[in-house]
Amino acid sequence: RTSVLNPAHINNVDCNILTNPVSNEINVQIFSSLSTHCHIKLFDMRGTQVMTVFDGIIEKGELSLSTKTTGIPSGQYILVLQTPTERVHRFIAVLH
Repeated sequence: RTSVLNPAHINNVDCNILTNPVSNEINVQIFSSLSTHCHIKLFDMRGTQVMTVFDGIIEKGELSLSTKTTGIPSGQYILVLQTPTERVHRFIAVLH
């Protein structure tokens, strides 16, 4: 699901989880129509932040990121990708 914080910028960024459920690492594919600052964070179902996956500038185009799930218990999580104008949510199941 994508929510737009500024309606002048619609669908400038999106992401896919390449395998879901995940086991040892989360692989995220990001698509962006512009260069922008981006935060990608993982939250448990209670809304507690579990980890920061990425915090930096993404360039226009496609980007792939991976992060280990070491120390994260099996369960359901929400990956949140946020730019200054948009927020994208993806549900992830972690199975060890």
